[in-house]
Amino acid sequence: HVIYAGEKRHAVEVPASDKDHLQTWLSNRVGLKLVAPDLAAEGFELVGGRLLPSGEHGKAAMLLYEDAKGERISLFVTAESSAAAKGTYAAEADGPEAVYWLDKGYGCAVVGSLPRERLSDVAKIAYGQLLAGISS
Repeated sequence: HVIYAGEKRHAVEVPASDKDHLQTWLSNRVGLKLVAPDLAAEGFELVGGRLLPSGEHGKAAMLLYEDAKGERISLFVTAESSAAAKGTYAAEADGPEAVYWLDKGYGCAVVGSLPRERLSDVAKIAYGQLLAGISS
């Protein structure tokens, strides 16, 4: 998150202007149906996304969002076969935090430097939209 959120010109491989291709491409690479959540009501617009390596899962999708102040958050999604789980992870020394969950074959994390409650609220909305996307 820290590396790509800080990039201005090369933060994503596929821009939000090509959202349909982005969703299809990342879905095919990660092996899950992926719908980029609409976080506009939370003040975040999709910048775009990229494919990342993921240690034990092989590949991860990263979707990058930005608010009007330039604050960025990212959503990471991997295929995950573990049982359901959820939690938060705080980095050291004022770094970003993550709200994560494992459910229905998805391993997801929303990462950013927002206050924990705000990050958690955004993560709940993203999670709800990801689940809705599975059934559509």
